[in-house]
Amino acid sequence: MPEQIKVTPGEPKAPPPSVSEKIQSLEELQRLKAALDLEIAQKQLRALNRDEAKADEEAAKILMEEENRRALQLSMMAAHRKRDRELQAAQLSCPHEKENKKTAIVGLRDSQNHYIFNCQNCMKMWSEADCPPHLRPAMEAVGGPQY
Repeated sequence: MPEQIKVTPGEPKAPPPSVSEKIQSLEELQRLKAALDLEIAQKQLRALNRDEAKADEEAAKILMEEENRRALQLSMMAAHRKRDRELQAAQLSCPHEKENKKTAIVGLRDSQNHYIFNCQNCMKMWSEADCPPHLRPAMEAVGGPQY
């Protein structure tokens, strides 16, 4: 025998919403949309604030590095000035002689046959026109290119 299908009465269908219910539903949807838009805007604002904070940190780091580099440059310049003053004082007080009273000046001849003289004690340099004649080394002892 074939199976019989029993039909039971279902829930009655709700009557269609009235205009006022539709308006209330629409207003509720609008409130939800406004709340969602507000939440999205707040998230975007927090993200922007984080980005701005990162940018501020990076700018502060770059500024600090620049200040440190400038301070290092200034200290290096001061050290160079001090070294130059000390070297100049040493050169002014140097007799440009060895202990045996012979000249401490050595020379070098360049490829254009110009002479450059240098004190071994204080590292003062002279061109051939500036070197004091009484301190000048023997010209045979001056090195240079062999032609």
